[in-house]
Amino acid sequence: MAVSSIVAFEGLNCVGKSSLARAVAGRLGVSYVKTPPEGAQNERRLFDERPFSDAAMLYYLSWVKRLSDEAAEGHHGRLVICDRYVGSTLAYFGAAGNPLGELLDRFVIQAPLLTVLVTTTEKVRRARLMNRPELRKIEEATYNKAFRAHVLMTLRSFAPLAEVDTTKTCVEGLVGPVVDAIDRVLRPSTPERAVIHQDCACLRIRHT
Repeated sequence: MAVSSIVAFEGLNCVGKSSLARAVAGRLGVSYVKTPPEGAQNERRLFDERPFSDAAMLYYLSWVKRLSDEAAEGHHGRLVICDRYVGSTLAYFGAAGNPLGELLDRFVIQAPLLTVLVTTTEKVRRARLMNRPELRKIEEATYNKAFRAHVLMTLRSFAPLAEVDTTKTCVEGLVGPVVDAIDRVLRPSTPERAVIHQDCACLRIRHT
């Protein structure tokens, strides 16, 4: 995969991805895109009735491919903040036993410039899920501990990676460190293979 201008915000449901991604996009003055987009939520519900079917996999992958092509053609400007990207598609379908390996090889998909993995404790995440009944229903059916662990393991395999914890730090407090992480990746002087230690308990950055 070719490297793109996409900064992908990934993670489990109800960890604060969307709020943080929107805030970072606003701070930087760049495009914010959600995959699938807000306008496709009704059709998304149809696929979520069978969340890990081949049809659902093709649906989510098609939106990833569309964003990848748009970013490569510069439709979203110099940088685009993406709320879920190819990492989520790989992680969730892989955890469900429906890997995309051979299918993904047929597509040219831009690798993210940076993956921001947003996390929180399971206790906090569960409390937030109480306000999202549609997500809670899906999770109760399929998202056991092993499933969640597989998703996070896959998402942590992306590099460069910035991992942020929203448990004790509000979104406003995370925007600055994430913007700094993006700036470090954009700088030509940043070594391709290096470990960057950030003086922030809620943020870890890894280049590999």
